Amino acid sequence: MAFGRREKIAVVGGGAAGLGAAWMLSQKHEVTIYEAGEALGGHAFAHPFGDTGRKVDMGVMITLPWAYPNLYCMFQRYNIRTTAAGATLLVSFPGKEGAERETWGTDATFRQTALWSRIEAQASRFEQLMFEIPALPFKMQMKPISYYLNGAVPGVPHSGGYEPEFLAKGLAPLLSLFLVTRDALLDTPAWSLSMMFRFGTISFFSPTTWRTIDGGTPEYVSKLTQSFSSRQFLGKKVTRVVRNNQSVAVTDEDGNTERYDQVVIATDAISALAMLDTPSDEEKRLLGTFSYEPAVAYLHSDEAPLAGTQPGVFFHYRSENPTPGPTLDGVMTYDMKRVSGLDGVTPRRVLVSVMTNERPAPYEGTEKIQKFSHMIADEKAMNARLDFYKIQGKDRVWFAGDYLTFASHEDAFVSGMVIGEALGGSYLFREHAPAFERFRQNRMLMLRFGLGTRLGVVARLELVGDLAKTVVNEAWIRWNEWFPD
Repeated sequence: MAFGRREKIAVVGGGAAGLGAAWMLSQKHEVTIYEAGEALGGHAFAHPFGDTGRKVDMGVMITLPWAYPNLYCMFQRYNIRTTAAGATLLVSFPGKEGAERETWGTDATFRQTALWSRIEAQASRFEQLMFEIPALPFKMQMKPISYYLNGAVPGVPHSGGYEPEFLAKGLAPLLSLFLVTRDALLDTPAWSLSMMFRFGTISFFSPTTWRTIDGGTPEYVSKLTQSFSSRQFLGKKVTRVVRNNQSVAVTDEDGNTERYDQVVIATDAISALAMLDTPSDEEKRLLGTFSYEPAVAYLHSDEAPLAGTQPGVFFHYRSENPTPGPTLDGVMTYDMKRVSGLDGVTPRRVLVSVMTNERPAPYEGTEKIQKFSHMIADEKAMNARLDFYKIQGKDRVWFAGDYLTFASHEDAFVSGMVIGEALGGSYLFREHAPAFERFRQNRMLMLRFGLGTRLGVVARLELVGDLAKTVVNEAWIRWNEWFPD
């Protein structure tokens, strides 16, 4: 690795991770972005609604300043504006034997229901459980949340005793705000859910004020990419990455091949493994660990999937299953009219509904059907992340993406910045404490000791300090387990 020299670097994948990497790398290097789709952004996707000329987000729809600090630092840097979206959730299930539908919601006005009275106590216990998770050893925090729901765990007072109705009709709909439609919902690591509740990202009892990006998420993609120089090959799927000691050859689906000094693969794990010409055993093991589930988003005007007619609801979760399990068999619908600037512009409802499988027939007034995929954040995926530092930079190939970090749009973007810094770029938000802390967490997870990187002395010392702090915290927890007061 030639330190200090301007290099040709390819970034494969133009989603949040690829954009974060390209942005940082362009400070020092000549950057080329390959994107299989027709536009950059990945899940930052929006589509025009009718003939209004206004775009409506269909992938990443909501953000939070305290949960996405690096993105918000970037928004401020490039004058990207956002709008508050009161994130009230309303949940609806069929009543038993033809009775009225059962509902509950995160706003106090939606809680005077029989269903809420049955699950309220367990909802309170669960939120207390979320604050107990950080006191556990890290490996215990990585256990699936089902481990703490199914039975009592020593030292975790609010574990165990959760009823199926709470899991299916309370917890699953609430988690679907973030986890969308997941087969393995209760395999999600406790650490991930704990962070959401502790940050105030989601709660049974207090609706969070989310924010949407004015003009849609492509607005930030456009302003970010205009801020740096790069070549962009759109609609060019990379099919092969071949490494040798001197360079890396990248071949696209049209058979065009170009050589680079370094390559950053910022796709999903399955695509990353497929394009490597001769993956090592370690690369096969780690990249092959991750699994994904499809998600289909509809932009439409059909009120059928709404949970109710009450005003002021942003999230609607509606299930038609009278005996649901915690697998999210319902439909999550986002009311996007106000936050997309379409109040007074169109008389139609502006709705985005997300589910796992495509409908036999589109919703009434469907404007766009967009397919995505989401990583299943289970225990094996979390454990694989801890070993990824072993393959970062090997033979000039680097990996970025939400599957390597904490599986949010923020962390996908930050993962790209981590690799950008590893190859000589400068992290720009050190003065913003929450953003810098999030960056350091991702950097430690992705690079561990930073071997084989171009990190400067300060960054290396920070890595060593972060690792030492983690070791000391783990040791302290163990000591208290062995020698309780």
